[in-house]
Amino acid sequence: MKIARDRDIVSGNDDLEPIFSIKNFPVFQGCVDSDQVDDIVSDLNFYISRSSGMVQLNPLLPLNVIYQGEHSPGSVGQVWHDHHRCFAEFINKYKPNKVFEIGGSHGLLSENYYNLDPGIDWTIIEPAPAPVVKLRAKLIKGFFNDCTNIDQNTDMIVHSHVLEHIYDPQEFFNNLSRLPKNTLMCFSIPNLYSNLQDKHTNALNFEHTYLCSEEYVEYWLSQSDYQVLEKIYHDQHSIFYAAVKNQDVCKLDMPNLYDKNKKLLDDFTTHYDKEISIINDMVQNWDGDVYLFGAHIFSQFLIARGLKIEKIKCILDNSKSKQGLRLYGTNFLISSPRVIEDNSLIILRAGSYTQEIKKDILTNINPTATFI
Repeated sequence: MKIARDRDIVSGNDDLEPIFSIKNFPVFQGCVDSDQVDDIVSDLNFYISRSSGMVQLNPLLPLNVIYQGEHSPGSVGQVWHDHHRCFAEFINKYKPNKVFEIGGSHGLLSENYYNLDPGIDWTIIEPAPAPVVKLRAKLIKGFFNDCTNIDQNTDMIVHSHVLEHIYDPQEFFNNLSRLPKNTLMCFSIPNLYSNLQDKHTNALNFEHTYLCSEEYVEYWLSQSDYQVLEKIYHDQHSIFYAAVKNQDVCKLDMPNLYDKNKKLLDDFTTHYDKEISIINDMVQNWDGDVYLFGAHIFSQFLIARGLKIEKIKCILDNSKSKQGLRLYGTNFLISSPRVIEDNSLIILRAGSYTQEIKKDILTNINPTATFI
């Protein structure tokens, strides 16, 4: 079932050095209605390349295992709504006529763009589509690869929070390099380096299998004849890129961020060794209800790192599509935050979305809730 990644994805060298491992981690980040006996776990093994400093997982898992269902990525919450609106405005600066989007999922980005340009010709290729009602874009079900047929009249490629999911990013960009000169590409990636600095638990996992940071992205782009036209930071959440196919682009030297990235991962693991102990002590001493927020990687990570779960009533999540189901890899059912009563303690580690979630609960549900 496992796929060996025994060479660095940047240099191609056989120089991967183990950093740390999380044993028996759930392979799927979503919710299911099946029994836990059917769940699959596998070790999350983190390595770093001595030649490039790239942090990456080895081995990998088949795509049909980790994407065995839809888990509402990018479809719930104000942070994502703002992202799609701002990214659509970023794309609109380049006035495309015909867009080919890779990994559009629910189609919310295209819908935001149609509000800016109702005449746009927009096609999405997506392996597990969960389209919004009355999606205006054309939808192709499937994975993007070297066999994907892209209309040669396409003048812009778009992808949003897709690159970090790709197993071989250089091959991904090489496949796009088949397009004619002057083809534009606009894409958004999570700011994974910043995420790890801020100790976000969703930065690296079976879906995000390498540290997709700016230096490597720009190196891969140059190797595939793409010139960066513009880069902007969308809060701490994302980085927007605009690039153009140009065979005359200057090829960048391969980065080596070994010391910087090694320290980043060491600080991250040390932090959670201490953090889990602090959370467990607070839960143990709490005399009211205890909840864990996030039917996703956020909760799976804390549990896998040693969070004591005996006093936790259930997992909370705002996604209605998850409520009533079970978080994969656990026995916990999912409830709406509206079940919170007075004297409740909520364990909340939701990365970039933490403050939005906390504010919503305190403002609209229960102002007496206490958060860890």
